[in-house]
This record gives sequence, structure tokens and C-alpha cells, in this order.
Amino acid sequence: MWYDVAITTAITYTEAAPLETVIRVTHGVITRVSFRPRPGHSALCHARVFYHEHQLWPVSRNEDLHGDTFPIEWDDYEEIFTAPYELLVRSWNEDDTYPHTFDLGFALIPEEIAKPDTGLLAGIRKFLGMVGIK
Repeated sequence: MWYDVAITTAITYTEAAPLETVIRVTHGVITRVSFRPRPGHSALCHARVFYHEHQLWPVSRNEDLHGDTFPIEWDDYEEIFTAPYELLVRSWNEDDTYPHTFDLGFALIPEEIAKPDTGLLAGIRKFLGMVGIK
């Protein structure tokens, strides 16, 4: 399932007191992420994404997502296996005049699809591959 959320951050939110937006999701694995700042940001709107108070994106603690116009996209593997199934986006705006909006999108797929084959089935597939049967 693809989630896509537009978050508008007013000028009143700072890094010390950010806007907190909760995104309710389902049990599964996040495999693709897209952070899309809208044109005109001048990299003044910033965001960090958390799951159970653990910072998912960006990975480095003192960094944040920001930019202007161009999307920042990557493949990922983030397990969302513990309830509550929610992501928390903390965003702030360094602009003193305009609110700014960014779009956060991500693909979340069921655990059974995301995890590689294991056990007997994986062994059979490996054996068939070794003997040239696909």
C-alpha cells in the first residue's frame, strides 16, 4: 500500500517545538520512501520521521529532511511490527513569512511479502536453481 501525506508547517513551529503529525499505518514493512518538498521552500522547512520514538529518517540523529522542489527518494527496509502502528513526523519551518508544505510518501507491504523465503521452500528453490531448473 502506498501512503502519501501532505504536511503544511506554519511559521510558528521551531526545531525546539515542532509540529507533530501522526500517520496511522498497518503492520508490515516500509520498502520505499519519498520526501517531496514543494517548490519555493528554499530548504526552510525541515522534518524528521519517528517510529516509537526511534528516528527512522534521516538515519543520522542530528540531520533532517529538507530541500526545495526536488524529491528525495530511497529504498528501505523498516519493520513496523509493534502496535501502535503509527509514524510520527516532527516538522518545523525557519521561514518567518510563509508556511511550507511537503509530501511524505512510502510503500508499506505485508511482512509475508517483504521477508525472503526461509525453511523448506527456500531449500527446494535453491536446489532447483543449482540443477538448472527455474
